[in-house]
Amino acid sequence: MRITWLAHACFLIAGGGLRLLTDPYHPEVLGLPPIREEVNLVIRSSADDRAHCWTEGLPGAPQVVTATEVGPQGTVAAGLRIDAIPAQESVAAKAQPRDNALYRFTLEGIAMAHFGDVGNALNPTQLERLRGVQVALVPVGGPPTIALADLRDALEALRPELVIPMHYRIEGAKPRMLPVTDFTALYPTGQVEWPSDPELLLTGGNLGGGTRIVVLPPRI
Repeated sequence: MRITWLAHACFLIAGGGLRLLTDPYHPEVLGLPPIREEVNLVIRSSADDRAHCWTEGLPGAPQVVTATEVGPQGTVAAGLRIDAIPAQESVAAKAQPRDNALYRFTLEGIAMAHFGDVGNALNPTQLERLRGVQVALVPVGGPPTIALADLRDALEALRPELVIPMHYRIEGAKPRMLPVTDFTALYPTGQVEWPSDPELLLTGGNLGGGTRIVVLPPRI
């Protein structure tokens, strides 16, 4: 499996004959280049946040799954089973927090979860539905997404083998968020990796041995 961080909450994940895009952003909303990737499937955490749901500008005609529309029984799209975990933006930072959802799937035998635009501490039901996740793609830019202390607590409960930060301050982007170093400072330096390539080749063989935090540079 290859995981490439494009920017914000948008990843290109390729494996098992599938090319999957997560939470595509509107380039004008973020002030970032448009997404040109051709994919089979798009999963987005909501349908009403253009920083996470913009599919109109994507090439081709990929199948689109909106996590807020996936019921408790899950769904299958492009041969991939997808489960969604309902969530909201921060109820403390937003007067009218919007609904969104985390989502999880297993590709090439690796269980992954995208935390979408979650804004609050994860409750026991949400944590239980994320049990067994090996790779977690997590927002670390602070409110209106989840506070870093609450995110750290969730990761300590879930203990994924790999954590990839997303949704934080990057050069050229319009949103004002915390830098990724505010998150990585919560962990020992030996636990954090800083590769120069935005693409990560992942196999079951390079997981395990405790939680690694891998900070990918954006491919913009």
